Amino acid sequence: MGIEVVVPISAPASSASSAPSAYASAPAPGAVTRVRCSGVEYRDGKGMSDMSLDAVRASRAIGAMFYGIFGGVWVGYSAWRGLENRVPALIVIAGVTLGVLGLAYRRFRENRTALALEPKTPTSERRDRWFHIINAGQWVVILVVGNVLANSGRGAWVIPAAMFVVGLHFIPLAGLFQNPPHYITGAALMLQAAIYPGFLGPTNAVGSLCAGLILWASALWAVRPKPA
Repeated sequence: MGIEVVVPISAPASSASSAPSAYASAPAPGAVTRVRCSGVEYRDGKGMSDMSLDAVRASRAIGAMFYGIFGGVWVGYSAWRGLENRVPALIVIAGVTLGVLGLAYRRFRENRTALALEPKTPTSERRDRWFHIINAGQWVVILVVGNVLANSGRGAWVIPAAMFVVGLHFIPLAGLFQNPPHYITGAALMLQAAIYPGFLGPTNAVGSLCAGLILWASALWAVRPKPA
C-alpha cells in the first residue's frame, strides 16, 4: 500500500519543491496535513478532520438518509392535516422521500469503504459518545415538554415545540462534527417554529411543511456532488 504525504496545508508552496517526492517537510505547530493512502485522503486535526474526506462524505450521507425520512414525515403530516384529497399528495411525498433516500444511499455506497476503514480513536469515540448523548437528550426534552404542554391544556403547541427542539439539537452537532451547515438547519427550524404560530397558529400545516422542506434541503446539501 503506497502512502503519499501531501504538503501541509499551512506550509508555503516553496516547501513542496524542496522536499523529496515521498515526503514533505514537517508541518508547523498546529498545521493540518493531508495523507493519502491508496487514493483515500486523510487529514489530521480535531473533530471530523481526523477522518478521511470520503469517510466524512459517507457519514454525512447517513445523516442525509435520516433527514430525508424525517423530512418526509413532516411534509406528510402537513398534507394529512391540511389537505382534503390527501392520497395524491402523500404519493408524491413518498416518491420525493424515496428519491432523497436513494440519492443519499448512493453517495454512502460510493464512500462506505473509506468509512469502514476508519480506525477507532479517542477522538472518534468521544464524538460518537456525545452524538448519542445529544440525540437522546433531544428525544427526552421533546417527550418532557410535550407532556407538560399536553397536560397543561396547551397541546396545540407540542408540534412547534418539537420543531424548535429538533432545530436546537443541530447547534451542538455543528461543532461536534465540524459541519457549519448544521447551524443553518438548526437556526431555520428554530426560527420558523418560533415565528409561524404567531401568524398562522400553532396547528397550521404550513409549519410542518416548512420543517420538512428544511430537512429535505439539508439532506440534498449533505450529498451534493464532490467539488471538481
